[in-house]
Amino acid sequence: MLCANTMHLLADRVGKVIDVPLIHVAVATAEAIAAKDLKK
Repeated sequence: MLCANTMHLLADRVGKVIDVPLIHVAVATAEAIAAKDLKK
């Protein structure tokens, strides 16, 4: 697990050199909300 406030600055480069998925917490959260069809 790699947690950082500024990871977005390096995410593309890091993602290209690691063998495991790089998961952005905001994207994963948005996908989970959409999958459950949750609304405001």
